[in-house]
Amino acid sequence: MNAPTASYFPFTDIKPLSLGRALMFFKTIIVYSLPDGHPDEYLAAAASQGRLRLIEADFIKDRTEIKKVLSEFSRWAELHGDPRRLSSLKHQFSTPEFEASPSGLMTAIRGGRADPAARKDPDREAQIFLHLARHFDRQKSEIDALLAEAEKRSDLLGRILGLEEAVQEGDSDFGGAPGGPQLSPLDEPELMPLRLAAWARLYAAYGQPGQALFTDRPEAVARLDLNLARAYPGRRPLSGGAMDVLEEFLNVSLEMPADLVSLEEIEGRRPFPPEFIEFLARTAARPWAKEELVELREEAQALTETRLSPDQKTPTMTLTGYLLPGPDLKEAFLAAAGVGPRPGDSTVYCGPIWALNISA
Repeated sequence: MNAPTASYFPFTDIKPLSLGRALMFFKTIIVYSLPDGHPDEYLAAAASQGRLRLIEADFIKDRTEIKKVLSEFSRWAELHGDPRRLSSLKHQFSTPEFEASPSGLMTAIRGGRADPAARKDPDREAQIFLHLARHFDRQKSEIDALLAEAEKRSDLLGRILGLEEAVQEGDSDFGGAPGGPQLSPLDEPELMPLRLAAWARLYAAYGQPGQALFTDRPEAVARLDLNLARAYPGRRPLSGGAMDVLEEFLNVSLEMPADLVSLEEIEGRRPFPPEFIEFLARTAARPWAKEELVELREEAQALTETRLSPDQKTPTMTLTGYLLPGPDLKEAFLAAAGVGPRPGDSTVYCGPIWALNISA
C-alpha cells in the first residue's frame, strides 16, 4: 500500500528514476505537463496504469506561437550552452530596451523590442519561463551524461596506464563529485524563486483541493520557508538547514533501490501498514492548531520508527512531511511561493508538503 496522491513541484516533467523512487511512497504522482511534453516508455507505462497523471497546462492557446518561440530559443541556446546561463539572463536583459521577463527574453533573442501588452499576462509569462527552464534542464542532463561517459573513459585509460592510485576521490578534472561529474546546479538561489512562482501559476489554475504536494528538491521547500520567514513581521530566517516557519511532522526512511524499479515490483517493495495510511489521510483532512502538532509528531514517530527504518549502512530515501501556516494548502502554498496574498499570523497549519531526500 502506498501513501496518497501528490503533485510534483516545481517542475513540469519528471525523470523515470525520480518517478520510480517517488512511487515507493505514493500511489499516484501528478505532473502539470507543458504542451510539448513527450513521456518516455517508463512514464507512459506509469500513466497507463494510473500511477502517473499528466495534466496538460497551457495558457498560450496559439500553439504555433509557442512552437516558434521554442524553435528560436533552441537555435539561440546552441550558442549559449552553459545551463548556468538561465539564472543570469534577467541581468543581461534588464535594460531599458528589454524587459526582465520571459517574453522580454524571447523578444531579445529574436532581436526586437518587447510588447508592453504581453507583459500584463503573468500566466503567459510563467509558461514561457517554464518552457525555457525545461529546455535548460534537458540540456544540462545531456551534458552531465556526456561528462560522466568522459570520466569513465578517462578512468579506464588511467588504469591501463597504471595510474589507478594517482587520482584520489575529488581530484577529477571534471569536478570529482560523488557519483560522477556534475555541472553547477541549475537551481541556484536566484532561480528557485522563479521556478516556484511560475509553477504556482499552474497550480493556481489546475490544482485540486486537498491535493498534497511533493518535491525531490529539498531546496524548494527551504525556499518556501525562507519566503514565509521574510513575510512574517519579526521573523528571522534560521541557519543550518532548520525550518523557521514550516512545521515538520513526519520523517520516513526507506532503503534506496540500486536501479530503476519496475512498475510491477513497486507495490511489494516496502508496503506501509494500514494504520500509517489512515494517519496520513487524517493529517491531510483538516487544519491543525499549533498546540496539536506535538501530539501529531508523536503519533507519526510511533508509526514509523520501528517498522520503516532501513539498514543505516545502505543508501536511503528519506521522505519528510511539512505543514504550512494557514487553513488551506493551496492558498498557503501560493502565499509561500509569492504569488498569492501575503500570509497572515495564523495559528493553524495545513498540508502536507513532502520532500524526498537521497542520502548515500
